[in-house]
Amino acid sequence: MRKGKILATAVAFAAVLAGSSALAGNLGVAADAALPSGSFNDGYDTGFGIHAIFKLPVTPLVTITGDGGWTGFGGKGDISNINVWNVTGGGTVNLLPLGLGAEYGYFTEVKDWSLVPYASFGFSKLDLALRYKATGDAKWWELRVGVRF
Repeated sequence: MRKGKILATAVAFAAVLAGSSALAGNLGVAADAALPSGSFNDGYDTGFGIHAIFKLPVTPLVTITGDGGWTGFGGKGDISNINVWNVTGGGTVNLLPLGLGAEYGYFTEVKDWSLVPYASFGFSKLDLALRYKATGDAKWWELRVGVRF
C-alpha cells in the first residue's frame, strides 16, 4: 500500500515536470536547517539537508510546488543518527512576495505520510521558506534557503 502511494506521488510529480514546456526558472536546489520539536528533540540534534525544489506558476496567485530531498539528524547520547528522504507535492497561494502553502508526501526512516504547511518569501530566483514537518513522532521545523535556475 505504501509503495503504491510513493509511486503515485512520484508519477504525479514527474507528470508535472514532463508536462511543463517552461521549466526554466522553475527548478532549483535548497539547503535547510532542521530544528527538532517535541519528543523528537529529546533524541535528536539539529539536522541539515539538501533538496531539489520545483515551482510552477499556474496563475499570479497560485503555484504548484514540489520537493524531493534528504535531511540528516544526529542522535543524542546512544541514539543513532537518522537520514530522512522525502518526496512532497502541493501548492502555494501567493500574496506577493509572501506565499502560504502546503505539500503532502512520504518520509523514509519514519515511514510516514505527512502534510507540510509552510510560509515562503520569494524574491527573483531566491526562495526562503519556514516549513513544519510532523511525521508520526518525528516533528521538526525546517528553515530552507533555495535558488531556482
